[in-house]
Amino acid sequence: MKSRFLSREQKMKATTTVQIYNAKQIFLHTELVQFYARRGLKISNITHFIQYIGGRGLKNFAEQITKMRKEATYANDETKSLTSKLYGNSGYGSLINFRF
Repeated sequence: MKSRFLSREQKMKATTTVQIYNAKQIFLHTELVQFYARRGLKISNITHFIQYIGGRGLKNFAEQITKMRKEATYANDETKSLTSKLYGNSGYGSLINFRF
């Protein structure tokens, strides 16, 4: 920051502390890394990255549950209806505790 400030031939009105950002094992979103890089910050020692590929990861699961519940409703089968409901509910929150 000091070199950037001096290259613009600006003069400091007051003495300030130099700002540095240090972190270890920090998780940064790609857009935030790009934001920092555009402002001259150096990102180094990258130890891990995760690639997001957009899509519907639970689409087949949701379709199967819907199909099971429809069949149970048309057949008026309360046991199958309850089973499919519980099966569908078992998927809720399962990704919350997922660790990379």
